[in-house]
Amino acid sequence: MLGSVGLEDIKISYIGGLQMMFIFKSTLEARNFQTQRESVWKKYFHSLSIWDGEDIPYQRIAGLKIKGVPFILRDTCTFDRIGEVFGRTIMSSEFTWDDDDNSHACCYVLTNLGNRIEEEIVINWRNTSYPVWVNEEMNSWSPLFVEYNQTKEAGDETNNRYYNPEPNGSETVT
Repeated sequence: MLGSVGLEDIKISYIGGLQMMFIFKSTLEARNFQTQRESVWKKYFHSLSIWDGEDIPYQRIAGLKIKGVPFILRDTCTFDRIGEVFGRTIMSSEFTWDDDDNSHACCYVLTNLGNRIEEEIVINWRNTSYPVWVNEEMNSWSPLFVEYNQTKEAGDETNNRYYNPEPNGSETVT
């Protein structure tokens, strides 16, 4: 990824949630990258700081499949608000009545929950309680470059394809 901008000596490690760790050969190299190469890293990252041993809270990205929402309440806003029970919505449900299957919707959340999400919650609407089921997708989310690197490390130099589940249930293979 960074080799294309002349930074092939930097190792990148996904550490969970929306955080990456750049591993440099020295602190000086890291500080120079932070200050002198800002135009490079700002294209891909919101911020960059030098780790000094402070605690980094656990976070992960979970894809949630939400079923049982009352028919009249099914819209993107409702599905996203349900997702926010478990974390911060980072990829909206994109629910639309134009889809062929409107029995459920999916969204992605940034969560600090360690266990797999398999919950029943209740929506109260017009004096009626409706059970809604929230199930985390089986595949864990990780950045595409992690999956690409794992494929290359496995010795598959000829097949540079990787799988990326999309929140609407479709698949992207590149």
